[in-house]
Amino acid sequence: GFKQQAHRWTKGSFQTCIKLLPRVLRAKLPMRIKTEAFFHLTCTLVYPLMVLLTLMLFPTFFAIVTPFKSQPYGKWIFSGTLFVLATCSTSTFFIFGQSELFGKRAGWKTILYLPVLMGLGVGVSINNAKAVFEAIWSAIRRRPSEFVRTQKYGAVGLNTSQRGKPSFLSLHQLMMPIIEIAFGCYMSACIWISLYYWYAPGSVPFLFIFAGGYFYVGFGSLRVLYRNHQEAIQELNAAEPVSL
Repeated sequence: GFKQQAHRWTKGSFQTCIKLLPRVLRAKLPMRIKTEAFFHLTCTLVYPLMVLLTLMLFPTFFAIVTPFKSQPYGKWIFSGTLFVLATCSTSTFFIFGQSELFGKRAGWKTILYLPVLMGLGVGVSINNAKAVFEAIWSAIRRRPSEFVRTQKYGAVGLNTSQRGKPSFLSLHQLMMPIIEIAFGCYMSACIWISLYYWYAPGSVPFLFIFAGGYFYVGFGSLRVLYRNHQEAIQELNAAEPVSL
C-alpha cells in the first residue's frame, strides 16, 4: 500500500509538472518564483537519477580503482565527492524538513532516523522512477493513465476494477520486488569491491544505505505479497460450498 501510494503521488506530481511547468516558465513572473516552481515541480526526477546513480556505481568502481589506486589522494577525492553529493544534500533536506515539522522537539533523534529514512527513500526509487516514466509515456500518448488506489483498512485489490477480489500472487507483482533485491545484491558487490581493494572506504556507509534500502523494500514487498496470497487462499476456501 505504501509503494502504491508513493507511486501515485510521484506520477501525479510529474504529470502536474508536465502540464504546468511550461506555462509557469512562459508567464510574466519574477525569476525567483520561476526558479522555485522549477525545482518544486521537477523534484520527482530525483528517483530516475537515483536509479541511474546506482547503476553507475559498479562500473565507476571498476574504472577508477586501477588508475587511482596508486594515488593516495584519489580515494579521498572519490569518497568525499560521493559523500557530499549523495549523503550531505539528502540528510540536510531531511533535517530541515523535521525541523519545520517538529521544531525543537526534533532533537538528536532526527539524526538517528536519517540512515533508515534515506534507505527507505532509496528502496522505493525504482518504484517511483517507474511512475515518472509512466507519466512521460502517458503525456506522449496523450491518454489518461489508470488510477491505482491504495489498499486501506484491509481492503485487497490493485485498482477500481479489482477491488474486493482476492489478491493472488502473479509474475507481474513479483517483478518489482525481485528487481529491488537484485539492486541490493548489486550494491553489495560494490561494497565488496570497495573493501577488497580498500578503495574509497568512506563511501561504504553510503553504499550500505543503498543496499539496505533495496533489500528492505524488496523483501518487505515479498512478505506482504505472500501474506496477501495466503489470505486470498483462505478467503477462497471459506467461500467454497461444503459438500455433503
